[in-house]
Amino acid sequence: MGCARHSGGSLADKFGKKPMIIRSGIGLALAHFANYFVVDLFSFILVRVFQGVMAGFGPASIVLVGTNTPEKHVGYALDVISTSTAAGGIIGPLVGGVLSHWMCLRACFVASGLTMRSVPTSSCLDDEPDITTKRWKYIKSTVDKWLSDLL
Repeated sequence: MGCARHSGGSLADKFGKKPMIIRSGIGLALAHFANYFVVDLFSFILVRVFQGVMAGFGPASIVLVGTNTPEKHVGYALDVISTSTAAGGIIGPLVGGVLSHWMCLRACFVASGLTMRSVPTSSCLDDEPDITTKRWKYIKSTVDKWLSDLL
């Protein structure tokens, strides 16, 4: 995961922060969904490596909010992200534990993947101001193609 951070930062400088958040969200959704198919230690390690390569959603979203929020509201915006991260860390395992009693553990991974899939979709709703419109349209069409292939 630490090796992928540097390349993620340079890719964010080249293509923009929002496309990297979308990449990470789609990758994490696929990794959560791939946990459903884990049957042995080797496949588990492969899924975890893939999840590590796709990581970076949190730091990228903090940078995006920190750079695109008006200066007088940056503290509040970063506080909301910090609170949301802490709440997700508390509520996520609670919901996962309740779901695992209602359905099998493998189905929880599918539910997690479907939930995480909504994040890149909702990220496409607003443009990022620091990348050109032409490049953003290309990236958005590529992401839409990936999402349509997934469905």
